[in-house]
Amino acid sequence: METIDIEEINKKHHISLDNSILEKFAPIPEKVPEWKKEIIKRKNEKLLQDAIDEAIAQKDPYAGVPQWKKELLIKRDNEKAQHKERLSVEQKVKEEVTKKFETKPEWKKDLILKRRISQESPRQMQT
Repeated sequence: METIDIEEINKKHHISLDNSILEKFAPIPEKVPEWKKEIIKRKNEKLLQDAIDEAIAQKDPYAGVPQWKKELLIKRDNEKAQHKERLSVEQKVKEEVTKKFETKPEWKKDLILKRRISQESPRQMQT
């Protein structure tokens, strides 16, 4: 079986693969026909190439994209991340308020709900 030098691949493609990729490779037994060895070898090469492509894509997801479009995509991704973060903070606050409300006794919950309803009804009349 040919040995695969992960360090050489990492240097060649400027990526960082680890040795765990080698665990996915199928060993090539000695007592199999030549055509079977070729099939196993091709499968192993495809696994390696897929791992390299995935590592390159993770390193630079915008490889091959024009600079002006890359800037727009990065800006859009940053805005999405900020929006997600804001939503998660709002969700946490809502969960805390709900949790606090659920721990109160039943009579207190009723009072709070009645107060909210009475505060909302004048607003509805104004609109």
